[in-house]
Amino acid sequence: AGMVARSESPPPRSEREEEDDDEDDDDDDDDNDGDEDLRERPLMDGVTDRTVEALRMLATAGRLSREQKRKLMSSVVQHHQEGGSASAVEIAYELLVARSQAVAAGEDPDVAPPPPPVDGDTMQDFADQCDVLA
Repeated sequence: AGMVARSESPPPRSEREEEDDDEDDDDDDDDNDGDEDLRERPLMDGVTDRTVEALRMLATAGRLSREQKRKLMSSVVQHHQEGGSASAVEIAYELLVARSQAVAAGEDPDVAPPPPPVDGDTMQDFADQCDVLA
C-alpha cells in the first residue's frame, strides 16, 4: 500500500521546479520582449503633427473641451521640450488611428497619414482615449 501512495504523489520538488521554471520563463520572456519593443520603437513619421491636427479637429467638433485640448497639447509640447519619450496622446494616436489608417489605405506603415473624419470609429476610439488622458 505504501508503494501505491508514493506513485500517486507529485514528482519530487526539483522536477516540479524545473517544469514551473520553464513555463514561467517562456511567459516572462514573451511579455518583457513585447514591452521592450514598444518602448524602443520610434513613432511613425509625422505622428506629432497628425496628433495635434486630430486634437484640433476633435475640439472643433465639440468632442474635446478647450481645457482637454490644452492639457493634451501641453503634454505633447512638454515631451518634445524634454527630448524624451513620446507623450501618451501621441502613442494613443499612433496605435488607435495612424497605424490602422496606413494599413487600410495600403500606405507606408512608417508614415502617419492625415487624420480620418471625426465621426469615424478610429477617431471615436482616439477621442475616448483623450477623455481618459485629459
